[in-house]
Amino acid sequence: MEIESSLRSSELRDEHRDDLMYTLQQAYQAIESWKAHQLRSIQQDKVRTSLLENLETSSILITQDWAMKFLPQKYRETQAYWFVKRGIAWHISFVARKIAGKLQHQTFVYIVENCSQDSNVVVCII
Repeated sequence: MEIESSLRSSELRDEHRDDLMYTLQQAYQAIESWKAHQLRSIQQDKVRTSLLENLETSSILITQDWAMKFLPQKYRETQAYWFVKRGIAWHISFVARKIAGKLQHQTFVYIVENCSQDSNVVVCII
């Protein structure tokens, strides 16, 4: 908050001070969002690690998610063309199992054109 108080007491034009205050607030929000993301990642990793350690031979752990869309590119395409592309959806399934104390895993990638990324599509993939 020292930066904020320094900005408030500075002899800058009001417009410039407002711009800097806005940038500062955006930076604060970005830092808080990053901290929250890191905390969620750590907690999720603890649960995933615990599940894998306690995985029985008759069970599997499946982790699924939609990956970032693949956007095919043309040589020297225009910016307007880039932003109207829809992209090709990728659905990733990571399957883990434990056999004789050893962890085995396999990854499945499903490439789906022209679909909505909703539960109906995921059920069809499964």
